[in-house]
Parts: sequence; structure tokens; C-alpha cells
Amino acid sequence: MLHIGDTIMYRSFEEIEQKLETNLKQYTKATQASRRSIYKSFFNTVGRKNVYTDEDIINYIEAIKDKVKPSTLANAQRYILRMYDILGFKHDNVKKMKFSPYTDVTKRIFSKQEVDQMILKHTNLGHPYTVGVLFLSTIYAMRRVEIVNLKAEHIDIDEKVIYISTAKGGNKRYSLIPDVGIDIMRNMKNNMMNINKTDMNTLFKVIMFKTLGYNRDGFGFHAIRRRVIVELSKPEIGLDQLTIVRFIRWSSGIHSTLSKYLSAEPLKEEANTIDKEVLKVHPFLKTWEKALCSHT
Repeated sequence: MLHIGDTIMYRSFEEIEQKLETNLKQYTKATQASRRSIYKSFFNTVGRKNVYTDEDIINYIEAIKDKVKPSTLANAQRYILRMYDILGFKHDNVKKMKFSPYTDVTKRIFSKQEVDQMILKHTNLGHPYTVGVLFLSTIYAMRRVEIVNLKAEHIDIDEKVIYISTAKGGNKRYSLIPDVGIDIMRNMKNNMMNINKTDMNTLFKVIMFKTLGYNRDGFGFHAIRRRVIVELSKPEIGLDQLTIVRFIRWSSGIHSTLSKYLSAEPLKEEANTIDKEVLKVHPFLKTWEKALCSHT
């Protein structure tokens, strides 16, 4: 690494890569993978060089801004600015991006009518695993990675619970399988597929097209997750915030410390105390009951 006035210049791009890899060792594997992905995207866009400037950040953000959602764009810039700090590059002329989380939520969220239709048309999906995926998404608001991580041994038909290994630092917990979902979960367990995140994206598009008759760009499991959360949060449903937080497996805000203790040793009993209350008023469980009754 060379200092030329106020400018830092590395002897080679490989020296930059080595420094970044050394820095990444302090993080978890998931964080390492996330940051490597953004670094790779940045270098592929602006080129492999031995010095980077403000202009490279500006050009990178301009190149990806129409391809990702606002929160992803803001996080990408944040990681790149942090990368500049690690490498000693200046970024004084780069204005930090701000975004409204509300913008992300309202941009990609299914209507209640759309989710209802997906459930009512579930027989169009055919394969038991695909039906199970739709059930998990519409009842438990499971994220894509949570469904990918679900194994056959996580579904306990005798105890009527499933074990959800959560994403984004959320609570790992058991969730109650309602009576209407027992056969769906049993069939899913007996027809479990080993599927990665990319293939799960494709499967979601299949679910959309076969149940709604169309696909919506940028929509995935979070578009259902957000609708489930919105519906459960409506005043007329009558659930308190802590119950919703625990059912959805969040561990943020004022409940973060409590959540760490709760997820340290997940208990099947919690499914009975939390989930029974939620499932009694869950609007999409009622839709599943209607859908299954009409096909018996």
C-alpha cells in the first residue's frame, strides 16, 4: 500500500482483496457471504483497480438502483462506504442514502384478496411440497430461507408442531400445526424436496402463476409475509404486539434481549400458548378451512 499525498494506492487489486478477507474473518459466515456478495457486485461493476474514488461509488449506485429495492440499495451503499473505511479510501463527496421502510413494505405486498385467491386455488399446484410451501408462507409468514432450511425431521405430526429455524437473528421456535394443516404438513413431510434459495424463487413464481394467473416482478415470500403481518396487526383482530412479535419470530426493538433468551432453548409448549391465540383469529387459516372444505 502506497501513500501519495492524501491518496492511498494499493500495489495491486489482489492486495485489496487480501485486506478485505482478513477483515471479514471477525464476522459470522452469513455476514461474510453477504458482504462478499456486495463487494463482488461492486468490483464487477466498476472494475478491478488498485485505487477507488467517490465516483466509483456514485457509478455503482447508479448502475444498480433500478434493479433492487430501496432498502437493499441503502444497505449496499452502507457496506461499500464501510469497505472504503477499511481500505482507507475517502468518500467525503458521497451523500449517505436514506430510505423509508414503509416504501419497501407498500411497494411489494400482496392484497388480502390475492393471498385468499392463492389459497383457494392451491389445488392448481399439484405437488404436495408446493402446497406445503404455500401453507407455511400464508400461515406462519415464513421467509424464503426459513422454508429452504425446513427439513422433514422439523415436522412433528404426532406433536402437531413444526420447528422453524429463523433468519435475520429471529427466534428459533416451535409453531403449532392447526388441525386443518395436519394432512398438508404430513404430505409435505413425505414429499420433502431439497431445494436451494434460487430454485425457491422459481417455485414462488410457479405458485403465483398457477394460483393468480400472473406474475408480479419483484414479489416473493416477503410480499405474503407482509400481508400476514398487516392482517394480524389490525385492531379488530385483537392481538397484542408482543404476541405478534413472538408468532412472527422477530427479535428486534424492545423485545430483542428477551428474544435471545427465548430462542436459546425453544419449547414446544410455547406453540400452545402463543399459536393457539393467533390461530383462533388468523384470517388466512379461515381461508384454508374454506378451501379444503370445498374440495372434500
